[in-house]
Amino acid sequence: MAWKKLAPRNQTLLQLRYIEGLTVDQLDKMYQVSRATVARWLVKARSELFDETCRALTARLGLNAGEFRSLIRLMGSRLDLTLKSIL
Repeated sequence: MAWKKLAPRNQTLLQLRYIEGLTVDQLDKMYQVSRATVARWLVKARSELFDETCRALTARLGLNAGEFRSLIRLMGSRLDLTLKSIL
């Protein structure tokens, strides 16, 4: 699982931000670093999670990188259509 491959701090940051709902301003105080540092950490953590998810899915589905990018684009276009019909 991609989540388990993240560094513990990245897991904690993502959990606090997206599950617990803490803001970047709250996280910078918690970690005693600047707001910009927390923002960079979050970008890196999300990127690592996405990249690891892509690697795992590519391997599991037996796709090459081009096929996987096509699949992601297709899913994104379907999501746009679904959201438009809901709204």
